[in-house]
Amino acid sequence: MEYFKLISLQGISRISEILDSICRLTNLRILDLGACHNLVVLPNGIGSLENLTHLDAGLVLDHMLKGLASLLKLQFLKGFVIGDRKSGSQCTLADLVDLKNLRKSSVSTGLRGFPTGKELTAFERFKALCKLTMARGGW
Repeated sequence: MEYFKLISLQGISRISEILDSICRLTNLRILDLGACHNLVVLPNGIGSLENLTHLDAGLVLDHMLKGLASLLKLQFLKGFVIGDRKSGSQCTLADLVDLKNLRKSSVSTGLRGFPTGKELTAFERFKALCKLTMARGGW
């Protein structure tokens, strides 16, 4: 199983969590979790998926883990959630600035005052970014 390059769980709405064991699939390039409507959080070890280039995290996660900042080959990130800015355990845009290959991303937040000056500065540092979609919701 360590040789899997693509896993798509798209549309499997009964999934509420992804087991940490998926993080042992170090050759994984694409992880599609789109439309997993009950998925709340990604596994803690997500950063060990060092070859991941595409991550569709859907649009219903509560927050993102700092491990995302370790995915240096990531080119596509859908469903990045900006949660409570006061929590030090959540991944922020500033944490992702080393993702030099990131070309396409979608960001969502329910926070008022988004984007802040700090967040705008982080966006400017994504030199390869060609497409950015931002959504504001009440979640």
